[in-house]
Amino acid sequence: MKRVTLLILVLLTAVLCLIQTVSATTMGFKDAYDVSNWTFTAPYKGGAVDTSGAPGSVKMTSSWDWNYGNWELAKFELAAPEDALISFHWDYHTTDGAGSKWDRFGWILNGVWKQLTYCNPCEQGWANNNNHIWGDNSFQVKAGDTFGFYFYSDGYYGHATTVISNFKATTPQLDPPAMVPEPASLFLFGVGILGLSRALRKKPIKG
Repeated sequence: MKRVTLLILVLLTAVLCLIQTVSATTMGFKDAYDVSNWTFTAPYKGGAVDTSGAPGSVKMTSSWDWNYGNWELAKFELAAPEDALISFHWDYHTTDGAGSKWDRFGWILNGVWKQLTYCNPCEQGWANNNNHIWGDNSFQVKAGDTFGFYFYSDGYYGHATTVISNFKATTPQLDPPAMVPEPASLFLFGVGILGLSRALRKKPIKG
């Protein structure tokens, strides 16, 4: 009976080897998320984006045109190539003497902004006016969604920069599709079946 139990365990292990989890993660601004596929839009002197650090990082700079009171929006966006969980680290610094209140950074999804600096309540905690802020965030996108990052700035008395790094796009887990098992899995499965059949022929199993 012990021999049969052991062989059953071997068979179960072989079956588990045949089950594969379908998921994939793109690390950094590459492949479908390469910076060449993104679009930067901004009004005159409305900021800038530096992609020289890609695929590891991207740096955005807010506007600084001394046009006080004329708030300007700068966006760095991409049409999502697939359903995915987008995650990233951001490191924000502003030279504006009044702090982050006047140079606001966040992520954007289909035109809806999610502010990460100077907000109340805020994902990073209580409202703040700090000049150096950082954090880690994530959000879900569907294929065809337009998403990215933005700066909303008064364009006066200093500018802000944000370095976006550790960018990841993880596809959701799916039901394993029909697939050809790996040779090692087939071998293990076959050995288990052969051993079980021999054991049953050699000694009848008593109830």
